Amino acid sequence: MSYKVRLLTPSQKFIPFSNMEEVSNRIKLVSGTDASWEKIEIYDSHDILLSTLQHDLVASGSNGETTLKELDKTIRDKYPVNARQWLKNYFTAVNMIYTFDIFTYYMTENSWPTLGGIQNFLKDSLAGIIQADNEGFYN
Repeated sequence: MSYKVRLLTPSQKFIPFSNMEEVSNRIKLVSGTDASWEKIEIYDSHDILLSTLQHDLVASGSNGETTLKELDKTIRDKYPVNARQWLKNYFTAVNMIYTFDIFTYYMTENSWPTLGGIQNFLKDSLAGIIQADNEGFYN
């Protein structure tokens, strides 16, 4: 079973794979091209797969739109109300979702810096908020 962490960004900028490769040599392009990658795999120092990374454009009928609708459902009855409303408003500005599908059973304390480095690079480059399964949202 995996655990998802998402970067929800209003940016339409796309980060080429080669730029991400400068952050970590533990990543592998699985599908797409440098300028338009679709899926990346992230490995630990022992070549164990820790996570995949995909991105979804938020557009009518897209996976990104479906993801935002699902996230909206998760906050429907949550408190405080002002935080819920802020998130609902923020969702309307999201243009891209980057999803880390993390395989927690392979994670060790030494694995998190690799994932965190890539996540922080994307967040710093694109801006946005982070959503983590069963943990919520943070910026």
